[in-house]
Amino acid sequence: MTVDEQTRQRVFARLREALGEEAAITLMAGIPPFDWSQVATKADVYAVRDLIGGLRGDMGGEISGLRSEIGDLRGEMGQMEARLSTSMATQTRYYMVATVRAVLTTGALAFAAAGLT
Repeated sequence: MTVDEQTRQRVFARLREALGEEAAITLMAGIPPFDWSQVATKADVYAVRDLIGGLRGDMGGEISGLRSEIGDLRGEMGQMEARLSTSMATQTRYYMVATVRAVLTTGALAFAAAGLT
């Protein structure tokens, strides 16, 4: 049975008439202003604690797994960086050699053309 605030006030007024102010206040302090089904028991608190503990353990495992995956990704990125660096160095060497060859060829052609005339 749910007791609303009006009912609580009526009960308090009757208790005050029958027992006096102090006794009425003392008795009403022992009656919660809500339905007893809303009161959590120790078993409820322990069940929530156990549930939270289980979730914390699960989350710890998940976080460890994520840390491991992040470590793997860092390793893969390091390998990719090394391959990219090697490829860029190789490409730069090829470009420089091709540029030098083109400059030398152009110079040789210019000297050859100048010697023919």
